[in-house]
Amino acid sequence: MSAYQDLTAREDAAPHDVIASRDLTALQDRPAPRGAPSESAIEADRLARLALNHAVEPADPQIGRLLELHSPIAVLAAIRADQLPDLDPDPARHDRLADRCTGLRLRLEPGRVEAGIAAAEAVCARFITPVDASWPARLDDLGQQRPIGIWAIGSWGDPPDAPANPTTDQSSESNPAPTGSDRGSPASTAEMLSIVGARACTGYGSYVAGALGAELASAGMAVVSGAALGIDAAAHRGALAVGGPTVAVLACGIDRVYPRAHEVLLRAIAERGAVLSELPPGAAPTRFRFLHRNRIIAALGVGTVVVEAAHRSGSLVTARLAAELGRVVMAVPGPVTSDQSAGAHELIRDGATLVVGAPQVREACASLTAASREPRGVMTRSAPPIRRIQGERRARTQPVRPSEPVDPIEELLLEALPSATAGTGSGADVFALARATGVGPDAVFAALGRLAACGRAVKAGGGWMVSPAA
Repeated sequence: MSAYQDLTAREDAAPHDVIASRDLTALQDRPAPRGAPSESAIEADRLARLALNHAVEPADPQIGRLLELHSPIAVLAAIRADQLPDLDPDPARHDRLADRCTGLRLRLEPGRVEAGIAAAEAVCARFITPVDASWPARLDDLGQQRPIGIWAIGSWGDPPDAPANPTTDQSSESNPAPTGSDRGSPASTAEMLSIVGARACTGYGSYVAGALGAELASAGMAVVSGAALGIDAAAHRGALAVGGPTVAVLACGIDRVYPRAHEVLLRAIAERGAVLSELPPGAAPTRFRFLHRNRIIAALGVGTVVVEAAHRSGSLVTARLAAELGRVVMAVPGPVTSDQSAGAHELIRDGATLVVGAPQVREACASLTAASREPRGVMTRSAPPIRRIQGERRARTQPVRPSEPVDPIEELLLEALPSATAGTGSGADVFALARATGVGPDAVFAALGRLAACGRAVKAGGGWMVSPAA
């Protein structure tokens, strides 16, 4: 019996009756668990979060807002009962929520969650929720964009010599967790520092990132990055070279290796530190999932160092998110003739701290370490100067073209639509797109009409595709 099946069996009928019930009165008013919640309450919360993790895309503002007001059990019950709008006290938002239930239910097709759990068990991954002691508290600073849960492989949150299980605290003899000499010092207990930068980095950038990773890990800090090519990989390898902890945050399911060339690297990271993902097992990497992944990298670290970044690098997005969260933003200067350092120089000009080595990084972070343990809320913090200046510059220099989608549903559809150049010969129908995006069929159909009107999508083979001219 799998861990999920065992957990479900021990819930008996009551929790499932509650989750499936159409009477939401008791659930809507149920207070969040305080103090030490009962084992059954923790397990019911975990089951609901597992289902929502498979149904909801990362950083969904509508579901995130509801999860701040209600328990995951109540939100899941509302989705299944087609009563999601009833959970939002603001009538102005009811119409936007009314069409979400169908799309989200399509992603909860029978067996999907069980298949995800089986895939996680196969790679010795476990699901961590906000009620677990190993939950990274810094993620709470994300507010409504806080992950529903986090999948983890490695020693994240494990006490010394403790076995790990994919979904519960029980041991799993058939799927032992990766072990390493640092198993007794999990990355989650160390102060974390995020290092990001260009994928197509120069030899200079790779050297600096590796040296920073090694020096910071030697000083007891856990290096956080995204396991991408270039600067990310160099930072991870630097930490591993000195036997220090490092954490990789993926933009795909925890059971997938991306990029494929980093299979050995990710295995080493899991043995020394941890590999994390908020996406359900099997999820493929997409452009928007990379962007949402950046907020987790920014939140986990007490600060973020950008080693190399071009003007439009995704690393600048991570730096901006770190600034919004009140983290220290640092950048390493490079040659003034290097395009790969242009973004880092822009950050320095806008107020980021210039650093050239680990001592300066630690000095810049020291003043924030104590303050970072105090309660924070991103919605109440004033924007740091770096964010305001960057926002003004983007407004002046990067106008949005009329043909570019500005609606989030349109952006999700463009990611999900098959390409007309892929040679498949047939497009995706509305229900397949609703299942892929978690958006209701009516909203999908309306968005497809808008994309077709601006030449971004076309009908083909009984379905829809991205236009060849897009």
